[in-house]
Amino acid sequence: MSDYKKIKILRDIFGDCNHSSNEALFTCPFCNHHKKKLSINVKKNAWKCWICDASGKKVFSLIRRFGDQSQLNQWIKLDKTIKIDDFDQQILDLFSNKKKKKISLDLPSDYLFLGRKDLPNNAYAPLKYLKERGVTKDQINKYKIGYCGHGEYENRIIIPSFDEEGDCNYFIARSYYSESYKYKNPPIAKSQIIFNELLIDFKKPVTIVEGAFDALRAGYNSVPLLGSTLSKKSLLRKRIVENNSEVFLALDTDAKKKQTRIVENLLKDNIRVRVVDTTGYEDIAEMSQSVYDQRKGSAEHISSDFFLITQKLKGNLNEVRTHRRYSYQKSKIPQGVSGSFWTALQDA
Repeated sequence: MSDYKKIKILRDIFGDCNHSSNEALFTCPFCNHHKKKLSINVKKNAWKCWICDASGKKVFSLIRRFGDQSQLNQWIKLDKTIKIDDFDQQILDLFSNKKKKKISLDLPSDYLFLGRKDLPNNAYAPLKYLKERGVTKDQINKYKIGYCGHGEYENRIIIPSFDEEGDCNYFIARSYYSESYKYKNPPIAKSQIIFNELLIDFKKPVTIVEGAFDALRAGYNSVPLLGSTLSKKSLLRKRIVENNSEVFLALDTDAKKKQTRIVENLLKDNIRVRVVDTTGYEDIAEMSQSVYDQRKGSAEHISSDFFLITQKLKGNLNEVRTHRRYSYQKSKIPQGVSGSFWTALQDA
């Protein structure tokens, strides 16, 4: 009976399916192939598309990504029943020496999803704030953006982050009033999470930005660093290297030194890097969508040879500044060196 109810929830989300024994075939939301090739097995709790190869070990991750809050709550309720196979696995896990590191946490108890139809009156202020920042209804639904009108996170926008299995691993809590204490986020090592990993396809180019609102502007396949760097311990860097993902860097204008270090690290990992020019704006969240799209479209590829040349030039610049032997004009860009990266170099 439980499996039948789960199939009904899946049909509500993905449409009609071809159902036989334990397997149900749906239209894949990732590749939208004209044939039903997304196989979902509710008994084995696994899914896979036979066309684009998207797959996962938890059907819950699909519900989290494509379902609404009501469907998610129904699924969680049905999923609470422990099956014999699951119980056996839990016993094995209990006595296993292998402990998988996984960061998970609960959203604030006062969190309310802003995509709901029955919102209270105090939802006006957070909705107004999001509208002023250019956040759309579609983005609210896609990223499950909510708010807290009471409690520890009172008067704060909540932007949740979900790992590849659909579990919450972090959230941004940003005040929607003009308070000095803008952010109040969970005390979790940001190097050990990938913000909204559930939505990232590392087989395609990944855009790295600074903050969560920058990621909303950047859109598809964008990840905010949230103040962290791509150190050797960074889970994001590990995933990029594992998948040999091309990277677009679109960091804040005042983060040029950080940008240079990240470029250097990624080039050492043989990752293809492009730098988006952010000059004239504090961050990409300040850009209009058309300006951001244009700048990303013209982002320059940084080769290893190019980077070595610019680093040498930087060394010469530092020597000039230190000894004050020459006058230097910032507007003069050496031949063969890109404008946006040269600007970053001067400020580094």
